[in-house]
Amino acid sequence: MASNEARYVLAEEVDFSSPEEVKNWWNSGTWQAEFGSPDIEWNGEVGNGALQLNVKLPGKSDWEEVRVARKFERLSECEILEYDIYIPNVEGLKGRLRPYAVLNPGWVKIGLDMNNANVESAEIITFGGKEYRRFHVRIEFDRTAGVKELHIGVVGDHLRYDGPIFIDNVRLYKRTGGM
Repeated sequence: MASNEARYVLAEEVDFSSPEEVKNWWNSGTWQAEFGSPDIEWNGEVGNGALQLNVKLPGKSDWEEVRVARKFERLSECEILEYDIYIPNVEGLKGRLRPYAVLNPGWVKIGLDMNNANVESAEIITFGGKEYRRFHVRIEFDRTAGVKELHIGVVGDHLRYDGPIFIDNVRLYKRTGGM
């Protein structure tokens, strides 16, 4: 019996192992939060390298956002986005993370409130003797014709934090076979 089950294959991937990758990303805005200086940079201490966002989240409201973006040639073919967010394991860190993404042009928001997590309950990962709280984000979405830009929103919900937040292992998957 033939399987009609859809399968997904990796279409595009960014692992930040090269510092040059950071040149493909840009700061695409904030809301009730700020970027530090520099706003984004490469960091070689997390994983095999990561995108470092230098952020200032005041922790006063449920939507304090910093956003970064990158163009992906095959984005319009994709239906699953996965990435990891790491925050240094700082004593007393409380609040929630509300990651999501935007497909552009069209400003199509995907994954809103699908990956919310309390920072206190995050998995602890160690890189080079330093502890980080890891948040794995997985967003399933409808293929969207014509989109070329992926904007990743890192949103703090009453999360008071001033320092680096890291994004790594950005992966886009497309459907192959099945219906």
